[in-house]
Amino acid sequence: GAPVDLVRVLDGVPLVATGAGGWRVPHPLWNGVPSLTLTDDERVSTRRRAVDHLVAEHRYDEAVTLAREAGQIDVVPRILRTACIGPHQPSGRQLARWLDGLPEGVRDTAGVALANGVRAAVLTPGEATEPLQTAIRRCHEAGDRDGELGALALLGEVAWWQGDVGVLAGVLPRIVELAAEGLPLARAVASLGQAVVADIVGGDDDVLAHLDGIEPAVLDDAWEAMAGWLRATTLAGGGRAEEAIAVIDAIPVVADPALQVAVEGVCLQARWALGHVDEVIVALPSLM
Repeated sequence: GAPVDLVRVLDGVPLVATGAGGWRVPHPLWNGVPSLTLTDDERVSTRRRAVDHLVAEHRYDEAVTLAREAGQIDVVPRILRTACIGPHQPSGRQLARWLDGLPEGVRDTAGVALANGVRAAVLTPGEATEPLQTAIRRCHEAGDRDGELGALALLGEVAWWQGDVGVLAGVLPRIVELAAEGLPLARAVASLGQAVVADIVGGDDDVLAHLDGIEPAVLDDAWEAMAGWLRATTLAGGGRAEEAIAVIDAIPVVADPALQVAVEGVCLQARWALGHVDEVIVALPSLM
């Protein structure tokens, strides 16, 4: 069970190939050495440790492949769950590939439900509400707060893109509950939600105060872009055009065309306020 330095242990051992990413692969001739033969339990344990290592390195493709090849399908939901809530969210195509052909026994797990929800949000956001709600329910039942929050945050993004105020209103109370439990992402999304409410009632100072409460590097690009747009809109509307432009310049590019148009609209508003009238007139038709 102790960590092993393969480079040191295998130094000088013949017929061992070195692969990408630190792998060491013995030549098949070593298979005939009785003292190196693993028992079935040892083989299972070794492969699980290899999967854990790949997951820790964010090498999810390799982890899923190894788990499938080793017949350890029971660990795939855990791999999917870790990939979906980690800092390197997988693409929709990756998720579709990992989910393909999973047996009935694991399809109803929280990890698989979360992966299905994330896949839908990425590939077919217009159809993502139901799978994301299923993921929220499954993760909640499993006691997985991080998984539940990940699905809630994605559902909030989808609802925002679609202008579905009802879904947003249903998401926010649970996010506030999780924020009270100390989850950084929940606190950040809750602060953004409170900023939106403050914007509706017309309190510019309160909007900026809630946005200032968001911890750096907690939101993903989509939420970060929404927060930046709201901050820029508030600053531009309050006569602080130069500050608004600085915020806009830092907003990450996202795939949502409606949000991109909204950001560009605020940028033109701020530039108009700064006297760049001709520039705004030239750019305005592209937003129509």
